[in-house]
Amino acid sequence: VSDEEKEFLELYRVREVLNRYCGYMSYPVMLEDVNAKPYEKEVPVGDEKNDSFPNTYSAGIHTYNGIYGLLYSHPAILAQHPMKRAVIPQMCGIPQTLLREGYQTLYFLTHFSEFDNMGGFLRNNGYQRVISQEDYPEECVVGTWGVHDHVMMDRAIEELGKLDRSKPFFATIMTCSDHPAYVYPKNIDLKPKNDKIEKKIVEYADWSIGRFMHKASQQEWFDKTLFVFVADHTVPY
Repeated sequence: VSDEEKEFLELYRVREVLNRYCGYMSYPVMLEDVNAKPYEKEVPVGDEKNDSFPNTYSAGIHTYNGIYGLLYSHPAILAQHPMKRAVIPQMCGIPQTLLREGYQTLYFLTHFSEFDNMGGFLRNNGYQRVISQEDYPEECVVGTWGVHDHVMMDRAIEELGKLDRSKPFFATIMTCSDHPAYVYPKNIDLKPKNDKIEKKIVEYADWSIGRFMHKASQQEWFDKTLFVFVADHTVPY
């Protein structure tokens, strides 16, 4: 089977998975730099419980490319950054479609919502709420990229527990701890195998996902939620 045929067959598998979970809550998790730094064990992979799509690729080399590509099917175009224009563009994508269908829509960030004008763009393109650095106590902010991943994920669990249970939700998490400048958290239940910060921080990011999935599995909405783990973008070569 050629590479082109493999990619074509994978599109049908994606459609089958989406049809299987039609009507469920949805939870995309955008992983910063995951293409460049392979995670070790906690990110769900293809097995009897999970589907994996090795021929599905990230768009562009910046986070805004990932937002356009994953959520709005917008390609990465050289020197084009619509999110930062004076007039915020109205795009058609998953958030608006699900909002019209009665879904509650939330986006979780670790850092300031106005970085790259993300907050303004997302609020004008289908997200009812954007929870970001501004929504945390000052003592939780640890560096350039705001709060640690696991702190944001705990907040996501908390906020989802407050939603109207009679309506489905579409919530997006964007991790950032494995983006320079790195800040390794103190007093967490993880003993890293590596001393180098570049590798240790990936262990932490992986641990955060496992911890998040464990907590999510204890929530009443877990069995009716589709979790999608995807890189926000690739890297330049």
